[in-house]
Amino acid sequence: MTWVARVSPEEDCRVVLSESEWKALYCFRNKTKILPQKIPGVQEAKRWIAVLGGFLGRKGDGQPGTTTTWRVWQKLREITKTWEIFNDCVATYG
Repeated sequence: MTWVARVSPEEDCRVVLSESEWKALYCFRNKTKILPQKIPGVQEAKRWIAVLGGFLGRKGDGQPGTTTTWRVWQKLREITKTWEIFNDCVATYG
């Protein structure tokens, strides 16, 4: 993900995240149920992941690296599983 974000930052984030992962990440980060009109790019999604891992994003911090991104993968898995469960419930029970 780090390499793709550096080489093709505007590339569709589905290159590195599953459909459920990017949707769960977006909704969790923005505290909303409404998905964006445009699918976020890899760099944007990577930055959201890094913030969940403790990246502060200050002016002099540079870009988040592999370690910061790796720290949050388990958290993203949990967020995604929860998102999938609740979306299945909503679809089933409306």
